[in-house]
Amino acid sequence: MKNLDDILKEYPLTPEEQEILDLKLELIGKLIELRKEKKITQEEYAQLCGFKRSFIARMEVNPLRSMNVETLIKLAKAVNCKIKIEPITT
Repeated sequence: MKNLDDILKEYPLTPEEQEILDLKLELIGKLIELRKEKKITQEEYAQLCGFKRSFIARMEVNPLRSMNVETLIKLAKAVNCKIKIEPITT
């Protein structure tokens, strides 16, 4: 199985795609950080969200996956958070 770095070497991203990936990595990284801070296993997190553990595991290792807004809201609510939209500062 290829890791993210291998995939990106084969398929370089445009600046816009890189920006989107960076934002996804930040979001998923924060969800992982919150899950671990709360000492919630992937299995427990999956149950809280109504997903399978395999979905949580894939989400945590493959940020290239697309997720809809409803999924992101469920993931955030499970760690007692909400998704917030903020202006991008340059």
